[in-house]
Amino acid sequence: MNSIQLLIKDICQEEGISFQMISKDWIAVLEKNGKTHYITGSRFDLNNYASARICNDKYACYCALKHHHIPVCEYQILYPNTPIEEVEGYFNQFQKDVVVKANEGSFGDEMFHVEDFIELQDKMNLLFQKHSSISISPFYSILCEYRIIVLDDEVLLIYGKKRAEVIGDGVHTVYELLCDFNPPFFQKMEEHSSLDYVLEKNKKYSYGWQHNISKGSVPYLINDEDLKYKLSSIALETVKKLNLRFVSVDIVELDNHDLKIIEINSGVITNVVPYLEDGERIAEEIYHKAVLKMFEEK
Repeated sequence: MNSIQLLIKDICQEEGISFQMISKDWIAVLEKNGKTHYITGSRFDLNNYASARICNDKYACYCALKHHHIPVCEYQILYPNTPIEEVEGYFNQFQKDVVVKANEGSFGDEMFHVEDFIELQDKMNLLFQKHSSISISPFYSILCEYRIIVLDDEVLLIYGKKRAEVIGDGVHTVYELLCDFNPPFFQKMEEHSSLDYVLEKNKKYSYGWQHNISKGSVPYLINDEDLKYKLSSIALETVKKLNLRFVSVDIVELDNHDLKIIEINSGVITNVVPYLEDGERIAEEIYHKAVLKMFEEK
């Protein structure tokens, strides 16, 4: 079992809920007082199927949010039989600076920033080897990305994700600076020979363009009350319009300070435990509330 499943098992034991893993530890079966509920991976059975499917499909999610006039990053969907002229039209429309990725991907994997049309076709062919649909979007200049975890119209947690960037001191290697920036991520890196050079003093190095924690970014709690209010307002309006109960909403702040939703996750993963003070307690409280909601009388 992974750390989330172990945490939920402890919660169930505390609440007198039977807990059993089946399907090669993919499905958790929770039972109490004749009621049965399921958790598949990180997805609780609190969200209805249709709403969860919309979240998991980037283009569908974009369309639903646009329909409700909620600020959202633009996506277009591509299939293997999409005419290349249509693809080139999107490429030009998005100023020949795009991101192409699996339409139902997660963790920032299988995602490419492309500024050349030939390279775009190569990345599309690569993605279509595994996926029946992919999405293309403009490349947005992002100052920060925020995650808002919501359960039944209550915001449980808001945090930002600081991209892995370091400033050289003329003494330490890029890898050493990155290890100082994010020890839990970079100290586990087995191959880092390309980072083993001393970074010039005052020179900036960006490990990547993505803000995912799985790509080296560091989460931090938001103290700005005005920003928290704006982020909460967008997230709460979103879950209301899409009929969602337990999700995390990812919102980006663009370089002009506009706030737009970039995606919604129907699976809630609290991978902030190693980074935040009281991170384990925060995660326990979130999952505890979610488990109790599953068995709440309607």
